[in-house]
Amino acid sequence: GIIGFSVTDIGNPFFSPVLKGIQKEARKSGYQLLIADSNNSVEIENKNLMAFIDNRVDGIIINSVGKNKKSIKSLIKNYNKPVVLFDRVYDELFCDIVTNNNFEAAMELLEKISEFGYEKIIFLSKPTKEISTRTDREKAVNIFSENNGIRLEKIILKEEKIISFRKKIREIVDISIENQEKICFFALNEEILEELILSFRHSGISITKNIGIISFSNEKLAELITPGITCADQEPYLMGIESFKTILNRINNSEGKFEHKKINCRIYIKNSTI
Repeated sequence: GIIGFSVTDIGNPFFSPVLKGIQKEARKSGYQLLIADSNNSVEIENKNLMAFIDNRVDGIIINSVGKNKKSIKSLIKNYNKPVVLFDRVYDELFCDIVTNNNFEAAMELLEKISEFGYEKIIFLSKPTKEISTRTDREKAVNIFSENNGIRLEKIILKEEKIISFRKKIREIVDISIENQEKICFFALNEEILEELILSFRHSGISITKNIGIISFSNEKLAELITPGITCADQEPYLMGIESFKTILNRINNSEGKFEHKKINCRIYIKNSTI
């Protein structure tokens, strides 16, 4: 058999262990994996899904770019194909879903660092609209900052504005030093974390007791970045394994109730917040 896996951005380092997890289970069960990169485009995503149909896949795992509920629902209805949404949630449960506990993990990460006395959080993200992983994490930081009286600033990174992003990071750090204010940057994911670290190096900024960083990130990568980044590890390998098990179960049991399965993140406190 064949399983299709549509990925938003194959270049995102998050997906390497995800693919390993899916591939491991696929081999055990005698399935081949067909992978397609949607390049964060709804149009390309839909072309990928139709290519999977043309290739007569047995089931499809979709890491959707967002804003594509109607097309995915139509695909399920018109072609009667088992579908698992990966790391994405829409506003109704019309297929099985595998995600992290994004909101809870973000809250736990923020609560873990609350004892360090940060006065301001800078939330760094790509556009969050209609992308559930991003909105869940943004919701957590909104609630945490409001409940704890901590000031919050948000910076939305778009690919064409990397220079202005780095300039903004430098300005925030300079103001915090001038005001003797303790701040913490919260990177949405590994891609944002990498750009933040490059911004620090470009501007000669160091992580200190008054300038912290936290992120959703693979723990091994977080450990490699000096002095070690406090992070929520999404357990992508386990997510991959669970995604394949879920699609296989749906292939074998098409009548069962849809489920939303959450893989709990692990929180690691490292020197970027100590």
